Amino acid sequence: MLMNTTKFENNTRKFYGNIGKITLGLLVTAILTGLFFWFIIDIISDFTNFIPLFVFDRMKIPVCFTAGFLISAVIQFFRFTVVTVSSDTVCIKRLLKKYTFEIEKCYFFEKTEYKKHSISMLVFTRNKRYLILKDSVGKVRKIRLYSFSASGLYRLIDEIHKYETEAISNERKERVIRESWDSERRLDISVKSIVKCEWKKVWIIVSIWIGITVLLTILLVLTDNDAYHTLELVLMVLASFICVLEVPYELIRTVKNAKRCPEYLEFKGEHFMVGDDHFIVSDIVSLTMTSVDRKSNSIYPVQRYMIIKTDMAKYKYWFGSEASMTVKDYKKICAFIRQAFINYPHKLEFKGKRSWLNT
Repeated sequence: MLMNTTKFENNTRKFYGNIGKITLGLLVTAILTGLFFWFIIDIISDFTNFIPLFVFDRMKIPVCFTAGFLISAVIQFFRFTVVTVSSDTVCIKRLLKKYTFEIEKCYFFEKTEYKKHSISMLVFTRNKRYLILKDSVGKVRKIRLYSFSASGLYRLIDEIHKYETEAISNERKERVIRESWDSERRLDISVKSIVKCEWKKVWIIVSIWIGITVLLTILLVLTDNDAYHTLELVLMVLASFICVLEVPYELIRTVKNAKRCPEYLEFKGEHFMVGDDHFIVSDIVSLTMTSVDRKSNSIYPVQRYMIIKTDMAKYKYWFGSEASMTVKDYKKICAFIRQAFINYPHKLEFKGKRSWLNT
């Protein structure tokens, strides 16, 4: 599996573009550029007698695509981006550009822009990933990170946020802990509302799969053409198989998640309460949450989980999904937990990938 390259060096962490995306960009640009040169050479050969370097047609293809590959390689070389994160700065560097920002003076977050393109019957989505920062006076900078994958961008943001927490002065950390004893530090979670909204989304997904299966069954009965009959039979069997697996999975997962949703979060000094469960922050090995920046591009909303690991056990909690909790409310939960772990930022991790939920 091709991942974003991450390198540790002298108490800094470097993030590079995804090797697979760089290779794909190189090949696609090379092919498109080669086809463009081929088209231009054909036009020149049709309207003039001057065909430089192309005395024989057999030389046209290798020369056009070799030129396309070289141009594509130069473009990728100039776009290659390295982001270096240290305890006090974030440095974004390309061949001809370099940006350096102080972590204490800026707030960092990510943004991914999606744009659909279509060629004949083919539709594909292109995404552009950016690191966005807002300084103390409100000025916003938007810097594109070429060839970064979603998981790589999430890891980068997570690393920056860790250093943001570590950059908080000891006086402020002590004040937060002291105030947690003097006044109530509690965040209530509307479990009933979250579960109700989640069930609505689940019934929509279930209805879609059942509807597709029923529609294909009706078409199968009404179609007389043997060629279409075979195709519809295959599609109906496939849809039915997915429906048989998908419907119980969605129902069982939602029932389990509803039981995992805590009614409140609270902390007082080192004491961290998640519903009826009580933890000592210093005894927690790690706390992992779904990244607030993770978004879904399908009918399936991103499920938001929190996993707390101690020396004795692992605890899993659910905070709804995109369909049942707004980004604003989920950000409040993340900010609250950051405050609870203000003295232990290294124990916090916000992940955008799905695989960690199964660990």
